[in-house]
Amino acid sequence: MERLAVDGTTEPTMDDLMQRVRSDNSMRSMAFMPAATACARVMLFAVLLGLTHAAAASSTQSETIVRVLSHDGRWTTGQLQAVDAERWVLKDALDGVERNIPNREIIAFIAQKSALFSGREAEVGLTAPAPLSLGILETIDGQRLPGDFRAATEGNYWDHRWIGAIPLSLERVSLMRLSGSRTPSRRDDADTVLFTNGDTAAGFIESLGAELVFEPLDSPEPTTDSANELSNEGTTKPTTEQPSGKRRIPLERVAAIALAKVAPARVGGDEPARGGRIWAVDGSVVDGAQLRFDLNEGWGFELTDGLLSAARPARTTDNNAANPVAGVFAASRLLPLASLGKPALSIPSASFHYAAEGASHIGSSERALLGLASVEFAGPLVAAYELPAATRRQGETTVFSCELVLAEPAPADARVEIEVLLGSTQRQRFVLDATHRRLPVSIRDEAASAQRLEIRISDGGNGIAGDRIELERACFITVAGVSK
Repeated sequence: MERLAVDGTTEPTMDDLMQRVRSDNSMRSMAFMPAATACARVMLFAVLLGLTHAAAASSTQSETIVRVLSHDGRWTTGQLQAVDAERWVLKDALDGVERNIPNREIIAFIAQKSALFSGREAEVGLTAPAPLSLGILETIDGQRLPGDFRAATEGNYWDHRWIGAIPLSLERVSLMRLSGSRTPSRRDDADTVLFTNGDTAAGFIESLGAELVFEPLDSPEPTTDSANELSNEGTTKPTTEQPSGKRRIPLERVAAIALAKVAPARVGGDEPARGGRIWAVDGSVVDGAQLRFDLNEGWGFELTDGLLSAARPARTTDNNAANPVAGVFAASRLLPLASLGKPALSIPSASFHYAAEGASHIGSSERALLGLASVEFAGPLVAAYELPAATRRQGETTVFSCELVLAEPAPADARVEIEVLLGSTQRQRFVLDATHRRLPVSIRDEAASAQRLEIRISDGGNGIAGDRIELERACFITVAGVSK
């Protein structure tokens, strides 16, 4: 079996070489050759294997496919060649032309490994990697760290795969999952504890170590299981009395904790002083800077969070688990459409829609890279969004960007007309059918005027199965300056 090299030619794989060697009777007769000849053949075989390994490694590094989102709302897809302090270099997926994109023009990116790169536009996955650990720590500023909690005599630590032992401070924690797959919802007025038996209790967490010191809120009588968990004595004797005062709970009984919501402190404006937020292969989401890529060393960046960089001051080049799969460099200027929740839905005049209240669906933002969850609509309908005031800054431009996709399965004669209106702009019309199943959208308006987004989906005339569309990577971008 042969593999495709970066230049489009084919090269033998290691299995091919081994098969050829096995079929070569000269290897069988090597024992009867002079020692020098046999040694030369062995050395030649080793060189061939080494060259194959090197070619495979070089090919693997260069098969990184990225989508880069620019300030104008357009995504450029290509084979990544380099990232340095000034620019990104990509081999365009459509025409193979090498393109240089200045760093200052890039809002965000999504990356993945691809086993095959063709002249067609490559697909880049939008689902965030599943964390490689059952334990999850989320900080109050939104960073996400798979790992394990460890209580030591000198303090508590969160052990992370490629960062190392991170000193743990509850003041910086929003959520912590110790086991299982669930986390409790955060409250404004209290901390929440999820027990291993599935019960929850609200109160105030005083400390965390080998045990959890917890003071429950005054509330209605707990269930028997919850009372057992909160029992001072740690016995299994049922009780229905309202617990009062602080409780010491063995940590093995705690599945997760959610601390009360607090506003993260920001220093120096809306954006980090440098760098951006990076989604990594192992499911981590961290703040980083000095992001670089080349075909020999691959990805690398530096952590910018003081606590994390103290645990790992070195660049991440030495650990593939830290390789980025996505990143955003101006988080305050990127607003995912999915974050606005469900839109106001209405049915166009002269159209009919059964059960229209369920005609929209929003994917999980937690599982979507950059928070760009997919938004789905089943027409005919009109979906209207009101943009938050934070996006309507005077003297700036708002860009709506997405990719319209014909939802599958779709009838062979599917034909859906979509009209998109942003603020004071003219309606723009798009048609999805068997020939054009994906269409990019980039619409801009003065930020002060872009108060409303309206998406109108027509009736294709062939049943509801032919009127379903998805909006992929749908977002608003706010950029400085006014331009049409």
